[in-house]
Amino acid sequence: MNKSLVIVSAGIFAPVGLADNRDVQFRGINLDTGVVEVFNYGVDAIDLTGWRFCSHDDNQRRRYSSADGLDGMTLEAGASIFVHFNNDAPNEPGHFDRFGLGDFATPLGPGVFAMGLYFPTKDGFVIFGDGDFIADHLQWSIDGQDNDIADERSDEAVTGGVWIGESAWIVTDKSTGYIRLNDFTGGILHGPDDYAALDEMPDCNNNGVDDFIDVIFGGSRDDNENDIPDECEGCDADLDGDGDADADDFFDYLDAFAGGNLPICDIDQDGDCDADDFFGYLDLFAQGC
Repeated sequence: MNKSLVIVSAGIFAPVGLADNRDVQFRGINLDTGVVEVFNYGVDAIDLTGWRFCSHDDNQRRRYSSADGLDGMTLEAGASIFVHFNNDAPNEPGHFDRFGLGDFATPLGPGVFAMGLYFPTKDGFVIFGDGDFIADHLQWSIDGQDNDIADERSDEAVTGGVWIGESAWIVTDKSTGYIRLNDFTGGILHGPDDYAALDEMPDCNNNGVDDFIDVIFGGSRDDNENDIPDECEGCDADLDGDGDADADDFFDYLDAFAGGNLPICDIDQDGDCDADDFFGYLDLFAQGC
């Protein structure tokens, strides 16, 4: 269900209850693979019917996706959609080729680029010149340099309360291959400091998900809290992360088990610490590293 309510007064659209729509945000931009991820940080499903992208770079401005490109798409809470700029989307729900959605500024790279995601009024129209209908916006450029072509809709994003400044750009360089939103709270107002620009998307377990996001959202365990999925570190019995399974690890587990320290003691990941977990750790310890 689209949660946007609109009051029309004297010809001016005034949206009410934007928080739900603005739970839908750009979470990751994979410049290496040309994939843009849009994630629903909220608790309610959002109907994306009528939603549109608007993108700009240093040569192109006001490139709009089609009015019906996302029609019929419902983005569940905690789920993503992916736009594939290289038109290589897998035949899976939630994956869209750029060509199928309409017009975008291209190519997608570390150079100057700005993109917004807009939701429609109650009557189904998108008002690109009104920042109150921008769900999310971000912009990046080499060394954070300002650009008066790509910032075509940045002022609306500022007015709408989703971006901190028209001249505020996420700093990239020629080697940047991935941009990640580091605010996982669903906060609405963002700026360059809320993003990480990395050489590539970290994906040590090759599951197509940023390792940091894997850990934050519970897709992977991180018992030693080093922001690296435990399955990438090669040994589940090595609780202290020193590369082996020894007496220190064994007694660390005993302490965790006695204290009910989740998730460390929960070997079978069923939400508690019981005999199954204890004997499960014994098996892991016996296997060694």
